[in-house]
Amino acid sequence: MPTTRLNPQQLTSAGVTPTFTGMDLVNGNNYLPAAGRVLLFRNAGVGSVNVTVVTPGLVDGNPVADRVVSVPNGSVPFLVSLNEAAGYRSPTSGEVEFTAAAAVDVAVLQS
Repeated sequence: MPTTRLNPQQLTSAGVTPTFTGMDLVNGNNYLPAAGRVLLFRNAGVGSVNVTVVTPGLVDGNPVADRVVSVPNGSVPFLVSLNEAAGYRSPTSGEVEFTAAAAVDVAVLQS
C-alpha cells in the first residue's frame, strides 16, 4: 500500500500554529523534501517513539541503514530537519518515507 502524503504548511512572518496529523501506522507517511522544509513531531504518549526514516540508497552495492529518530514524549514538539534529503529520497517518487510503530503526530513546515 502507498504511504500517506503530507503537504507542507507555510510559515509566515505572522507565525503559524501547526496542524498535526496522526502518522499512518499501517503504511507510513511521506513528503516531498525541499529547501526550508522540516518535520515536526508531537508525542503525547508515555514513552519515546522511534520514527524510522527510510534510506533507500546503496553504497558499493550495500544498503544504507535506515535512520531512526527517537521522539521524546511530552507536549513540546520535536523538530527534525533532513538537510541531506537526497540520501533519503525514494528513487521512484523522489519523496522521503518514514514510519513509526506507535502513535505520534506529525506536521511538515515550509519556511
